[in-house]
Amino acid sequence: MRHFPSDKYNLAWFKLAECVTRGEKERALGVYRLLSHSIDDKAYALKLEGDILSSFNDLAAHERYRAALLAYREQGRVQEAIGISEYLLSIDNHDMEVLEQLLNLYKQTGSEKQLARIGAQFLVLLIKNNQFDVLEKHLQEYCRLLEVPEVSDLMRIACGHYVMVKHAPMPVGEFLLNITLIGLLRHENPHELQQFLTQLSTENEDYYLLALEQLAEKKVKE
Repeated sequence: MRHFPSDKYNLAWFKLAECVTRGEKERALGVYRLLSHSIDDKAYALKLEGDILSSFNDLAAHERYRAALLAYREQGRVQEAIGISEYLLSIDNHDMEVLEQLLNLYKQTGSEKQLARIGAQFLVLLIKNNQFDVLEKHLQEYCRLLEVPEVSDLMRIACGHYVMVKHAPMPVGEFLLNITLIGLLRHENPHELQQFLTQLSTENEDYYLLALEQLAEKKVKE
């Protein structure tokens, strides 16, 4: 790896900023290539290249950011990886790969609120893409987090979308409905439960009747 004297190194950074400000894309990339030889941090170097390309609205920036995301993950730098993932998601909130990466990252941090937020987007996309087998697997993972209000909200959102898909497998729907009701009952919020039942009665009468049956069974068990 080549190392520049500090004065030349600082000048290169100044030149890079100047080229970007002036809109001189090729010169900016040329300066970056020189600088990159002195950057020990591979992940940061990839992110920097992504930032430069992004400043010129070059779509190639997305691939550099993805490469930086992978590098940060390999180095165990979770917060940096989360930052890039969130940025990529702000560009395309239907990116399943980034959503799944972000879910795994938030699992590492133990942030249940963030897990529920991204989880809601992920489950809804799985439903829209008819990936019901994958959906069931992820629902199993969330069952252990039903004590968390945000996860209960996540299930209600996912269930609301699921019941509108007429061809969706009933067994998966029954399971999703059951854990949604369990979450609502655990948090003892009659208003939210009634809202959910009203939504079901409007969107899918079969699931509404099934919800009433499941609730009756749960009361009997109590």
